[in-house]
Amino acid sequence: MFGRYVSKNLVQQIMRSPETAGVGGTRREITVMFTDIEGFSRLSETMEPELLTDRLSRYFDALGSAITANRGTIDKYIGDSIMAFWNAPERDADHIANACRAALQACAASNQLSEKWRSRGRPGFRTRFGLHTGLAVVGNVGARERINYTLVGAVANQASRLEGLNKIYGTGVLASGEVAGATADRFVWRHIDRIVAAGTTEQHDIHEPLGEIDSAPEHAEFLAKWQAAHAAYREGRFEVALAGFRAAASLRPEDGPSLVFIERCVAFLKEGTSQGWDGTWHFDRK
Repeated sequence: MFGRYVSKNLVQQIMRSPETAGVGGTRREITVMFTDIEGFSRLSETMEPELLTDRLSRYFDALGSAITANRGTIDKYIGDSIMAFWNAPERDADHIANACRAALQACAASNQLSEKWRSRGRPGFRTRFGLHTGLAVVGNVGARERINYTLVGAVANQASRLEGLNKIYGTGVLASGEVAGATADRFVWRHIDRIVAAGTTEQHDIHEPLGEIDSAPEHAEFLAKWQAAHAAYREGRFEVALAGFRAAASLRPEDGPSLVFIERCVAFLKEGTSQGWDGTWHFDRK
């Protein structure tokens, strides 16, 4: 029963070594996932609390099953969001790939559940996911009377920012370059953009996982058009880029990033770019 409130692996670890229940943590590479439901505040205003709670319970069960099946630890539920991490409390040498697989499976489970609800005339949930990996201190944080097993570090903030960027690009899952680079031979990745977040100067590459590596053939034609268009975009050849992104969009008409880059190319052809263009997109607001 206690294992339903906190990670069963954590409960077992404390039972084996009670001394690990003290405040403190260890420095370790951690992969973090953040999820969020698009437009949840508006949805919650139209539903009775009891019905909303029931829906969320089914939703969390679907996503949580994908996370735990791939060795993830659910840190907490924050309203309609989930924070989960990998490589703690138990070490997992394949934690980055397991997190990517969990994100793809959780996204598919969310879509399937939403389709089921919509077929019955009920609103569905559209979930956004963010993934990042990096060093963090993971362990027991809090006061002597009440502690929480969690992590502290910039890796969590970056995963949360990536989740939020899905709103801009119309994607479902976004991951950092660190995640994509470490699993390039395991998953089909699309490089979406190189960005500088508002208020910062550091560049970040963001990527979208399209599927596991065995699905590469079904994405090959689309990715070839996307990559050619993106190369022209970075080089400032916006007419070529615009034609390329439109060709990619013709294969997948509802592809969010293609529509975003078409809009950018049209604007650049009309207004021009800033001096020293290198293909990096600078956000002027959070």
